[in-house]
Amino acid sequence: VPEGIDENVVPDEDAQNGSEARRRLKGIMTLFTNAIIQTLKSPGFVAMVLGVITACIPPLRDALFSTGGPLRFLGSALESLGRAGASVGTLVVAASLVHQANAVENSPAQGADTEVGALNVSTSNNEHSTSMGSATGL
Repeated sequence: VPEGIDENVVPDEDAQNGSEARRRLKGIMTLFTNAIIQTLKSPGFVAMVLGVITACIPPLRDALFSTGGPLRFLGSALESLGRAGASVGTLVVAASLVHQANAVENSPAQGADTEVGALNVSTSNNEHSTSMGSATGL
């Protein structure tokens, strides 16, 4: 140990690295927690939990889905909505694909210069060239 340096003192560099690591861990934990909360609040997850609960309670299941059950009208409505689920899911996927196709279709016209992320993209006369100008500071 060189003269004048106390062995018991933690260098500032180690303290900064430790606080940065704690900050990163806190950020990761916050993201993870938010993702879990969003999943628990999603309609699909809530429906799944309610379905499992209904299936695990025989009197409730019988009241909703057996012939002559007191809540059969509600069970019948749920079955009808369930049959439409696959069709509605297909429509949602198709709509999202149409939206993406429109975004590609409405891309800049030929001869226009655009900046995509860190790349400068120049299109003119069917020639495509890219440069890393904005990414490297050139």
